[in-house]
Amino acid sequence: MNIPQERNNSNPTLSACLIVKNEEKFLRQCLESIKDAVDEIIIVDTGSTDSTVEIAKEYTDKVYFHEWQNSFSEARNHSINYATGDWILIIDADEKLEKADVPVLRRLLKNKDYNSIFFSVLSDLPSGVSRNYSQRVFRRGKGHYEGIVHNQLICEGQSLATNLRIYHYGYNLDPEMMKKKFKRTEALLKNQVAENPDLGFAWMNLVRIYKCQELWDDVIKTAEEALNTKREFLDNIAYQMIMYDMAYSLFSKGEYDKAEKACIEALNSYPDNLDINFILGSIYICKKNYQNSIRSYKKYLQIRERWEKQPEWTNLIVDTYASQGQAWNNIGSAYFELGEYDKAIDSYLNAISYKKELIHFENLARAYLKSNRIEDAEKVIKEADELGIASDIMLSQIAEISYNKGNIDDAIDYTKKAIEKDGSKLKHHLNLGRLLTIKGNFDEAKNIFENAMSSNTERTEVLHNLAMINIKLNNRNKAKEYIDRIMEQTDDSSDQYLFMGDDWVRMREFDIAIQFYERCLQKDHKNLSALINLATCYAEMGKFESAILGYQSALAISPGDPIIIRNLLIMKKKIEDLKLRVGN
Repeated sequence: MNIPQERNNSNPTLSACLIVKNEEKFLRQCLESIKDAVDEIIIVDTGSTDSTVEIAKEYTDKVYFHEWQNSFSEARNHSINYATGDWILIIDADEKLEKADVPVLRRLLKNKDYNSIFFSVLSDLPSGVSRNYSQRVFRRGKGHYEGIVHNQLICEGQSLATNLRIYHYGYNLDPEMMKKKFKRTEALLKNQVAENPDLGFAWMNLVRIYKCQELWDDVIKTAEEALNTKREFLDNIAYQMIMYDMAYSLFSKGEYDKAEKACIEALNSYPDNLDINFILGSIYICKKNYQNSIRSYKKYLQIRERWEKQPEWTNLIVDTYASQGQAWNNIGSAYFELGEYDKAIDSYLNAISYKKELIHFENLARAYLKSNRIEDAEKVIKEADELGIASDIMLSQIAEISYNKGNIDDAIDYTKKAIEKDGSKLKHHLNLGRLLTIKGNFDEAKNIFENAMSSNTERTEVLHNLAMINIKLNNRNKAKEYIDRIMEQTDDSSDQYLFMGDDWVRMREFDIAIQFYERCLQKDHKNLSALINLATCYAEMGKFESAILGYQSALAISPGDPIIIRNLLIMKKKIEDLKLRVGN
């Protein structure tokens, strides 16, 4: 290694060292973040076939080539050997340096009391953001790397813990890229465990790589092997990570009792582990133990708040570092299930204060509706709509609110938005068709129901609406075709026929309503509502004797019912009056 004479510590230099292979996706972002922060950029390429090298040469002429030897440490040490700065910054192509932290970093480099500096590494995950601390800057000549994968810096002297930030994006790639990345890392870790079976760090990472691939059985098997046979080689970090990954995997498999037992065992030794407190809350949710769930999530939040006030330095990777919003959301769901809607609402509002996510707005609107706070629900849904995150369910809810307030045009507009969000749901199309029917836009409504029928030819609800629209359009023969098709159905319930009959009554099509009430009674001959409504239809049509028979049948089911008795008396009076008129 070519080591120049020691430089003046009043203005120490910094070399950035990277190892790369096919990193065109992120490399430019990384180099942009460090180009003004370092004095030189060293890049070692291990066999790129994309535009990685071309991008690298835009930022530095110090690009070197080394064949990949299945060892990250070997490649990392090659990059260090080319550096000439007083200090080395290690950064990967899928990471970027927080530029706002550069002045602080430069001041720290002037201090002779330590040889390495820990950074806070914030990883972007599909589920959120994780955090861990990693030695990323060290004095040149004082450190080197060991380990073929998840290489570790071996550095002389003291270290400084800081909250200088590096952002990592390599765990949130498209599924195919992640699959290749995980399989490559898995193979290297298996080799490392085979070569050094007493290396707790390797066991920890092997368990973690199985978790990343959602290989739950492999996680559990490997974790149990490490805990049962290698416990003496697991430091406190490796033990906590393995216990969490095992509990998470058991939870993911639905083995909640075993997952709970693992969490409690770990918390007995490490009660302030954020991830384990969080997953325990999730376990209790699934076990419907809502009070314990609330306690676990609130403990997580208390620990996380303490970290905010007094940052706690640890090498532990914390998956739930930025999951406060999710914790509050889950607390809200627990309170909702307990029927404590005001507390649920407060919790959902806290969730939104951390992150404006769809699920938080959706749950808050649900809680407001459950509490009959319609205007508050409307405001929440409108806010979500303005943010562009409202779901089709929320848009359907506000459409119903608008309709109930008499704002038919708004109801139509929101229902159309719901269809734009998810046009696969038949109910949205049916709702739009009904709203257009109410507004009198029969032709437009007819087109919607006919389109719905093309993929749901025997859906009773569609046929029913088409029949009603054709009556409105005076196409009675076509309406009869749809009604006949409904009557051919055998799976519809008595309640469905009852509701459809009520629709025809509202349209004052009593002869059609009678068909539906009679079909309802064929399925449930003691359906009181159907008997009363059938009798009323006969009464409206002037068929008083048939109405009397209907009311008498209803009275047999509900003896002494004053409304039925009154209707019977009215019918009898109608017949007497009719006889008098005929006699005169």
